[in-house]
Amino acid sequence: ADKDEDDEFALIGAPRKWHKELRSIRQRERTTTANYVLSLLHDAGYVERAAAAARPWPLLANLRAGAWYAPPALRLGTCYFKSTDGHAGTWGFSMTRLNWHAAMMAAEKGGLVIVDAKRRG
Repeated sequence: ADKDEDDEFALIGAPRKWHKELRSIRQRERTTTANYVLSLLHDAGYVERAAAAARPWPLLANLRAGAWYAPPALRLGTCYFKSTDGHAGTWGFSMTRLNWHAAMMAAEKGGLVIVDAKRRG
């Protein structure tokens, strides 16, 4: 439970079961289709700002988890990375997902931006 929420409920003398029920309602509200769409729009706006700030580097969309955030007009292409590729400072390419074109593009342009997503956080 969130410490601030616990303090608020204690201040008004609300029973603990109310707190649990209100948290459940809030969680259901967060998982509505409208909230998913709003979240995607927010993240897509971030991608547009990041792409503008990273110019002249090209933008590639990761087909595993980022293509829907990168408008086709902004991206120069796609790539296919898995979450373990380059994980925790291991900057290597998977032999099964070479993404050779991404490496060549980065070398030619001095860098590139890969749009990816993660499930939480």
